[in-house]
Amino acid sequence: MNWHYAQDGQQRGPCTPEQMAELAAQGIVSDTTLVWHEGLSGWRPWSEVRPAHSAGPVAAVPPAPLSDVSPTATPQPGQVRCGECGGLFAEEAVVQFGPQTVCAACKPLFLQRLREGVHQPQEMVLATIWQRFLADFLDGLILVVPLVLTSMFVGAAVPAMLTGGNSTGTASLLILQVGLQGFFIGASILYNGLLIGRFGYTPGKKALGLRVVLADGSPVSYGRAFGRAGAELLSGMACYIGYFIAIFDREKRSLHDHICNTRVVKR
Repeated sequence: MNWHYAQDGQQRGPCTPEQMAELAAQGIVSDTTLVWHEGLSGWRPWSEVRPAHSAGPVAAVPPAPLSDVSPTATPQPGQVRCGECGGLFAEEAVVQFGPQTVCAACKPLFLQRLREGVHQPQEMVLATIWQRFLADFLDGLILVVPLVLTSMFVGAAVPAMLTGGNSTGTASLLILQVGLQGFFIGASILYNGLLIGRFGYTPGKKALGLRVVLADGSPVSYGRAFGRAGAELLSGMACYIGYFIAIFDREKRSLHDHICNTRVVKR
């Protein structure tokens, strides 16, 4: 019977029972180390399976979890959560069944439940192009208020800067324009990053009953929300081509959704 164990986010092994005992004696394998051998349905802490259980049917080695398997752990970039065991795995180490992702260890039981009709993944209802457009339009109206107020203050200051037509006034105007553009970009990223990271939606999306989620339907973290807000700036470049690709995408994903592996769904 061969053992495998997870260390520093990597799968180690195979090891014989004698080698595992030696690793445990050396402290390399601790009570909390996740281990697996043929016959176990998934990865378990070493303390739960010591001494080793008798081997069962030979099975493919499941990918080792890359981080804490706690349901409250936040997925890192490139990780998704298994809808069955709750563990976090690399995106290439899971199988997609509709909106639900399943790791290799949980796949046999998941398929059996599907065949028996006792387990069906909840279908995500994707937002339409028009719903997403209207939501972004409403958010744009909200953001335009500080835009107009700031522009009014800037407009009042411009004549004073250009008085006399000296080079100092022109340089000040250029700096003001750059600063104003940076303010608009920062406000947009802060608006989308904070709200989507906290609630999963902005006021515009809430009005349309929409939410931003990961591919498996789980909530978006703050880090991914801010990354998505920054990537959305790329979607607006080159005549908004990043938005138009959603028209031809099966899951209605814009460029920033592709970059951050997100979906916009009906709540």
